[in-house]
Amino acid sequence: MPVWIDLFRFCEEGRSQDGECLVRDLPRLGGETAELSAPVRWQAAGRIETLAGVYDEQGAPRRRRALYLAAQTQLTRDCDRCGQPMQVPVDLRSRLEVFDTEDEADAAAMEAADDEFDPIVGARKFDLLAQVEEEILLELPAGVTHEVCPQPVASSSTAPQRVAGQATADAAPQEAPVAGDGRTVRPFAQLDALLKAGAAQTGRKSKK
Repeated sequence: MPVWIDLFRFCEEGRSQDGECLVRDLPRLGGETAELSAPVRWQAAGRIETLAGVYDEQGAPRRRRALYLAAQTQLTRDCDRCGQPMQVPVDLRSRLEVFDTEDEADAAAMEAADDEFDPIVGARKFDLLAQVEEEILLELPAGVTHEVCPQPVASSSTAPQRVAGQATADAAPQEAPVAGDGRTVRPFAQLDALLKAGAAQTGRKSKK
């Protein structure tokens, strides 16, 4: 169930959009969980941001198209230690910079001048939901373990390992306002902190 948008226009007009689907609607994500009926709530906001201290070849301040994404869901995965199912909450926050071509995105990734934003290639027909799914998959830990397994585990089992970036269990989804005309709306409550962090990042002086 794709959600098609003109990503360039979405960013240039400062639009926002949200939605909800089920895990089963996202085939690749569905392969990571035993429970396909869990809801996935997502939000997106586009922005044009001016980078302080960064200039193009004509000497004008460089501007970027920024896409902010947030998503919340809960997956059922097997514990790597005891093999029993466990709930893995997902609370995604992503910042993406939108480029016109693969070459531009690859060059930005190689330069790694701004590790707060990941480069992607935009399109006039862009599947927003597919990008949400991609970002969730990138955030998933390679393995999960219970804090305390529900049944005894053989002593030869490996000790649990925490994975950096794993979502916390108390991250609850919040409701977001919806615009009646589907066009520009206020930033979603879920994205406020992310948008503020992005604004702070654009205000920093470049090291170059």
